[in-house]
Amino acid sequence: MEAQLNLPKRKYSYLLQKWMNLRGVRTTHESAVGTLKDFLGLELAHRPMQRVARDLTAAVNEFNDSLEQPDASEEGPILIETLDGKGIPICKPNPDQPKTPEKPGGKRMALVRATVSADRGRDCRWAGQ
Repeated sequence: MEAQLNLPKRKYSYLLQKWMNLRGVRTTHESAVGTLKDFLGLELAHRPMQRVARDLTAAVNEFNDSLEQPDASEEGPILIETLDGKGIPICKPNPDQPKTPEKPGGKRMALVRATVSADRGRDCRWAGQ
């Protein structure tokens, strides 16, 4: 019956899960929980938000695996790769500051990677030109 009604596996509606993920990728999960509480008046913990995001990973991987590989003749001569990591510090920590102990299990980071090929067009601006 749940499948026929297209009910979510978690107790949160699909719309709330979407909002959780949209806020969660833009800021910390704790901050996203605060934003949703301010707008919706919902008391959420950040851990369920992390689980919803982890569930989404499987759907994204399934979608990416379903995409067809482009034909080699359509590929451009320039390969562009980008990697973005959520929550990765961009400054080196102060060496004089005492280190805080790691939490059990370590900290997981969200990573997004994209790879595209391109042709060098007339309007492209490259370093050194």
